Amino acid sequence: MATEPEENLSGTSDQRLFEICQAENRCLVSLDMDFADILRFPPGLSKGIVVLRPPQNPTPALLSQMVLLVLEILKRESVDGRLWIAEPGRIRVHEPGHADDDA
Repeated sequence: MATEPEENLSGTSDQRLFEICQAENRCLVSLDMDFADILRFPPGLSKGIVVLRPPQNPTPALLSQMVLLVLEILKRESVDGRLWIAEPGRIRVHEPGHADDDA
């Protein structure tokens, strides 16, 4: 796992981040809802996209809970080629060519 600052990518455009994750075969995890745009960032062309969608001004504890939920689902499902939108208590899954589901 690597973060934007660790990779010296702070300030990099969303498109460039997506391309880097594609080239490095990495799943992209972000709080930026722009990455939920499947036309701009097709999850089927990636190792997957996870967008954390907390309520406004989330606590660190809530963000941790959301990440733990994602990790729990990853034990039984792959994010590869899919878009996951993680909200408190649930994950919405978008698979190319399928309607959204809840995980």
